[in-house]
Amino acid sequence: MKQLHKTTGLLLVALFCLLVLAACSEPIPKGIDESAIKSEAQSIMELLHQRDYAAVRTALRQDIQDESDPAVWPAVYDQRLDRLGDFESYKNVKATAKKLDGGENTFVVVELDTRYQNGEGIYQVIFDDQGTVVGLRFTKEVKLSISLG
Repeated sequence: MKQLHKTTGLLLVALFCLLVLAACSEPIPKGIDESAIKSEAQSIMELLHQRDYAAVRTALRQDIQDESDPAVWPAVYDQRLDRLGDFESYKNVKATAKKLDGGENTFVVVELDTRYQNGEGIYQVIFDDQGTVVGLRFTKEVKLSISLG
């Protein structure tokens, strides 16, 4: 009986967490095609994998371009891309709308769970409510390990 109460309690906590997470996400803004925005995010990632930082920067909204320092991009991404090795595939690409700047504006965050030769990385390409790229973030790196027995 005690185990049943514990299991029921855990299920209720999990359900509550799911409801809270669902309440935090916003609908994708009208006029934004979710599949098109995912495709654009993948195109930006392709440029990043080619280390064409000038082209990635050009994809950003003009005010963000003006604020970004192109000299910083290689320092931020080269070592990480070298460690991870060659790009292989996307495990998952999802788009969610979120209020990121204190709740005033809705942004679409495309999260790309990316598989490489030596590990995995999760990137976010962030779009404003007009579908223009306003940010690119690397959020996680997982190094693959090989066990020989």
